[in-house]
Amino acid sequence: MNLTTSEFLDFAEKFILPIVIGSLTFYLTSFLSQIRERRNQSKLGVVRINALLEEVKTGRGIIEELINADREKIKEPLRIPPKKSFSGNQTLSDAILLRILACVGDKKAGFPLNQVQIHTKNYFEHITQHVISRGKEKTDCYSTSALNKERLDKVNKSLKYYMDATDNVILMLEQIVLLLTRNSKAYFPK
Repeated sequence: MNLTTSEFLDFAEKFILPIVIGSLTFYLTSFLSQIRERRNQSKLGVVRINALLEEVKTGRGIIEELINADREKIKEPLRIPPKKSFSGNQTLSDAILLRILACVGDKKAGFPLNQVQIHTKNYFEHITQHVISRGKEKTDCYSTSALNKERLDKVNKSLKYYMDATDNVILMLEQIVLLLTRNSKAYFPK
């Protein structure tokens, strides 16, 4: 079967060209949808991380108040560090977590940024509980007539340790917000 040039061009125009154009359109549309989805995931990640960040900063303020509190300033009931934004591994959806991991690589600010779930969990589940316990312990130190200076120093030392860990969580979350914000504005987001 010998095709003439005009027959081949007619065949290409009617069959091959529509397939090529359809394929290119499909891949271009998919690519643009993926870019839009990555930007939206980055924006949503910024919102979720900012909610966590607000609570961690408030918690840091409470820890600082406890460290600086003396007999006159210690209050009952104690202020409790907030943790309403945290709901375990559901706090950051898999899509947002994957976007964070794509953006942060192996960067570190306070803690390694790719360990965001571990360190936010440690803050919300462990540090906040320990701060509450140390706050009660500090209140107990001042509630007795004889001040136990050694016990008070131990409580303040552990509160300072928790404040340092909280500062590292804040640095980590702020850096993630910065990277996600940049990613949401990039032409080709990660």
